[in-house]
Amino acid sequence: MLSVGTAPTFEDEVLERLEMVGPLAIKIHGLFSGNLNLGRLYLRMYPELRDGANMCQEIQRICDRKITDLYVAGIFNLIDELDIEETLEFKGLLERWWDQPFFDMQVDRLWLLKSRDDLVLDGYISDEITLV
Repeated sequence: MLSVGTAPTFEDEVLERLEMVGPLAIKIHGLFSGNLNLGRLYLRMYPELRDGANMCQEIQRICDRKITDLYVAGIFNLIDELDIEETLEFKGLLERWWDQPFFDMQVDRLWLLKSRDDLVLDGYISDEITLV
């Protein structure tokens, strides 16, 4: 969730509900480059389905946020325009790694990040919520 100006705050009831979610599994898969932030590389993240429920969506519901179905982690941001040869190499890189599973992980805490830019280049953890 993004906010501008004042950081979001969570009422005790929301924090308790988040904590009760418990650790969740996330599968990390191959490279993705969208059509909005051109030149940005992401890893695709697939959340655990628990009793048929997408656990990332459950966290969004608890926080009263927009429900989404795309979860990515930004890992690299190209700053220069690519020439034709570089673009073809980049395309090949994306195609090669698209369906490759990288790793599975257990998420046992959520971080509230603060940053002065939308790429979170200067980001830091301002708060942490443990998932019990």
